[in-house]
Amino acid sequence: MTSTDDADVARLTAFVARLGGGHAARIFHRRQVGQLFFFDALMVDPSSQESFLVELVTCHDRDRSRDGFQTQLMSEKDAEMALKDLHVGDVVELLTFHARPELPRAPCQLALQVHRLKLLEPWVQLVGKMEKRDWMGTKYAFHRPVFHDAINQSWFDTLDQLHLLKRDEKRQKAGDGRGRYEGEGQAEENCERAATPNRMDRATAHLAEASHWETTRRQPKALVQCHLPQAQRLADYLNGKILSTCTRDRLVMLYHSEQEPERAGPKSIFDARHAKVLEVNEAQPCHLQSVIQRVYFVDARRKAISLRDVCAQYLTELLGPAPVPSGSLWEQLRRRRNFMCFPGELESALKSTVDASPWHSTANGANGYATTPETKDVLLDGLQLPKDRCDSIVYADGLFWWSANVPRAIIPAKDNRSVPSSAYWKLLEILDRYEPSDHHDSSGSRRDSKALWERFSKRRLALDVGASPGGWSYCLATQLCIQRTIACDPVRDEFVQDFTEEERKEDRKHLEHRAAWEQGPSDEHGRISHWRMRGADALDQLSSQKLSIFVCDMNDALEASCQLLYRIAREGLYEPPCLAVVTFKNTCRSKTEFEERKRAMLAQIRADRILTDVQEIHLFANTRLETTIVGQML
Repeated sequence: MTSTDDADVARLTAFVARLGGGHAARIFHRRQVGQLFFFDALMVDPSSQESFLVELVTCHDRDRSRDGFQTQLMSEKDAEMALKDLHVGDVVELLTFHARPELPRAPCQLALQVHRLKLLEPWVQLVGKMEKRDWMGTKYAFHRPVFHDAINQSWFDTLDQLHLLKRDEKRQKAGDGRGRYEGEGQAEENCERAATPNRMDRATAHLAEASHWETTRRQPKALVQCHLPQAQRLADYLNGKILSTCTRDRLVMLYHSEQEPERAGPKSIFDARHAKVLEVNEAQPCHLQSVIQRVYFVDARRKAISLRDVCAQYLTELLGPAPVPSGSLWEQLRRRRNFMCFPGELESALKSTVDASPWHSTANGANGYATTPETKDVLLDGLQLPKDRCDSIVYADGLFWWSANVPRAIIPAKDNRSVPSSAYWKLLEILDRYEPSDHHDSSGSRRDSKALWERFSKRRLALDVGASPGGWSYCLATQLCIQRTIACDPVRDEFVQDFTEEERKEDRKHLEHRAAWEQGPSDEHGRISHWRMRGADALDQLSSQKLSIFVCDMNDALEASCQLLYRIAREGLYEPPCLAVVTFKNTCRSKTEFEERKRAMLAQIRADRILTDVQEIHLFANTRLETTIVGQML
């Protein structure tokens, strides 16, 4: 047994010793074997506040079970229930139980034989209102948590792989049952049938050997709220972890740097990005606006399984044992503490839980305290927080996280009214995220992003191919102060009669900006020239002029965009260093075809040395069907 195993056993031993009646557990998986019901549950150590996975062994009928015990399940109103009525996501309160000597089924770390338990908080109480809508019914079912405390998530990845293989095997058998022409595809079928069991054997063997303990312990720092389409990009950008689904929004967990897992690139990059996101006194990066909605600061020591427990911890910290005035305690706290909660539907459950707590009692002399209306008002007035501070309770991954008197971080949306289009923000994000090889010092730390701005700002000439409606050109002229930007796009006049009302509105805004910038350069910005022609024709018109920046966002096949890039490089139509930004649009029939063509084109660009420091960046402003390629011509 290794030292890590010794430490794990010691943690489990201490956890069992502290367990007693009244502890809450949230069910994340259930299965039945005969009269036995096995519930895999998530529990929190009341002392260390670490998360543990516990297997709850229950029995429906004593007489028909060889284990010789029976479990009594009580409802919230102390009425008897059947074990089959417990659902995934429900919170139960363990009343009487004892630890079993048998090892639990992985990934659980401890098995408890439960004799009496009580349904504390059904999952549908938290999301019941949302489930009444037909189109939300399946989206907000309880999902398996992405565990935080020393639980190796790769174990679950292997389990998911095994389930997918079993699903494919069932589908294959179902296809065979429908019948096929004899001999058709027989060789391919035999290969698939021979390969599938081998893959399943390997996955099963790996699952049996894999440890579900991690050697490193990650300490959470904050939860970042964003929309579903941006979650994976945001997690990669901030080196975070996407938590399980609860609503249409997603939460990304950020960890303290010394606890983060190894990732490509210096950690200082992620530290700097965390600082920008979490520093509420500074302006947030503009490309993260409309991506991040809120930031919830969390502490690993402040979490609980049930809403009852998290409210008790929060109110004890805030009010102590003193009674509070009559009326709705929750409404008074919500106003005075600038309260934030996630998901929004949690607020009604919070109100009923807080108002039903002992802190809501109006009996004088409770817990040895005697209060008057005057002292009650003084007590609550002393809890008033300034506008930039708040309290929060967030549900994430089977746990409730609470914080008191933390920075109030609400990220404003982008103001697209002042720019021609949302593409304006793409170039600003590129300058923040692009990492050329000479952008790090000898120690590997990232230099200030201002170096890139200084390298490419106030240059002579930029070409924007596929410019309409003008967001990239506007950014080049105003932010980088390029002396002259050529906005090249032939299609506006051809399709303006087919514009929708929203597109006409954007077009009018574009024309207003165009009229302003065509008046000529000023001290604050450069000049924008509009060429109504295709990119290849624009290169013919450049003659002896050299490009400092080339951006291409035209709606065409990725090979067509790269042809312009090749021509600029081979004909020497650039002034080094020249920044090249090309958007690869998915014009293919399938996503697989697009990935293959993209991979082949990037390999060709690197082999031909058309660009140096080539990077693919999936910008927050990109759609799901496009990606951005950035490099330099030196």
